[in-house]
Amino acid sequence: MFSRIRALWFDNKWYFLAASLLLIGGFLIGFMKLPAVQQLAENMMAQLEQIAKSMQHDKSSSAAFWLIFTNNVLSSIKMMLLGLFFAVVPIFGLFANGVLIGYVLEQLYQGGASPLHVFLVGLLPHGLFELPAVVFAAALGIRYGVLVIRSLGAIWRTEKAAQVKQDWRANIRQFPIAVCMVVLLLLVAALVESLITPRLIEQFNWHVSTSQMHM
Repeated sequence: MFSRIRALWFDNKWYFLAASLLLIGGFLIGFMKLPAVQQLAENMMAQLEQIAKSMQHDKSSSAAFWLIFTNNVLSSIKMMLLGLFFAVVPIFGLFANGVLIGYVLEQLYQGGASPLHVFLVGLLPHGLFELPAVVFAAALGIRYGVLVIRSLGAIWRTEKAAQVKQDWRANIRQFPIAVCMVVLLLLVAALVESLITPRLIEQFNWHVSTSQMHM
């Protein structure tokens, strides 16, 4: 099993790097709040508010966990599979998520909050598991899109057909273990986000309130 995971990582490390750069690029653009992406960020914020309202109907940790987990798994699997359509969906999905994170942190900064504290308390604990899972799923989606493009190119360059066919076989063999890795990481992320992150935020807010009372 370990050897298969290791092979999966090394076979896709450059796609993972490219996907990470897309996410970081989106984050920087979102944080700078460029007018071109502001509408995108606001639309995504509206979607998140709808999810938050759904969670308010049942405030139990189990309901929050299930909603977070299923939403993240479906989004990640969708990025993997829809990557077959020339990698458009995973590329846009990564960029948009980066824009959203940057936009939210910038909004908090403008509101007087510390982006570093928000990142460390509200994002980092579950983000350590969630972001690698999402980035890896998108990286695989990008690879599938590249393979589709290579397959189309192999129609006119028959000498490349054998290599492309071999790469497809390798990706199909790796797909189940890739899905398991993504789901496992998102499972841990959802547990942390539903059970630990809210308590950290409450603790952080308590410290802020206490410090303000002493000032």
